[in-house]
Amino acid sequence: MRRAKTVFLFLALVAGFAAGHFTADVSAIRDVTAVRWLQESGLSAARGISRARGLVSNEAHPERRGQFDLFPRHGDVVMVGDSITQAGMWDDMFPDVRIVNRGLGSDRTDDVLGRMSSILNVRARKAFVMLGVNDFSAGRTVSEVFNDYVQIVGMLKSTGASVVIQSTIECNVESFGLCEEFLPKIRELNSRLSEYSLRSNVTFVDINAGITSPREGLLAPFTSDGVHLSAKGYNHWREKISPLVYGR
Repeated sequence: MRRAKTVFLFLALVAGFAAGHFTADVSAIRDVTAVRWLQESGLSAARGISRARGLVSNEAHPERRGQFDLFPRHGDVVMVGDSITQAGMWDDMFPDVRIVNRGLGSDRTDDVLGRMSSILNVRARKAFVMLGVNDFSAGRTVSEVFNDYVQIVGMLKSTGASVVIQSTIECNVESFGLCEEFLPKIRELNSRLSEYSLRSNVTFVDINAGITSPREGLLAPFTSDGVHLSAKGYNHWREKISPLVYGR
């Protein structure tokens, strides 16, 4: 599987680069700027395809990623995840807790594995993890995501932190076109994570309970676009984890 992904990435990059050269040769374009633009567009498209296929790491939000490393803030609680976690105003939800937000937009589970040092540097006593939807957008399998989760949890536990796996939040079928395809994967992942937590001394909390339905997935009042949460959704999340944030 890894070899096939590498081959696909190589071919995509070659195709993107070749597209610029081909257009330049056939059209005999005199404007060097135009040729360069075509070549760069081809490479950009190839990178986009490769990213969507889960073949290259997340390059979004470099300024945020850089600050994680420059300012290794310590805290009692660390929130780990993608854009859904990033958008949470955790300091405002829990103003009397030293809580550090390590959510990063567009991240998959393998992306988080690549930046674990900035998460472990928080030296948190508790770590709350919620990921998955970007993995499925990239065509990754439930097993791939689950295996990454196990590694993430293992690394967090190695520091002595208590780990809380939060169920991957479902999407809304009406608002998000791919949700019908993603829902079975999200539910299978959550089932496997719940079972894993029972045998691994890890807490599992079902964020979806109370805000989803079997047919619709995430209910409309709790989402802003079918994937990300509304303020009402974040309030529900806060209520679900509050006893765990404050508990021993």
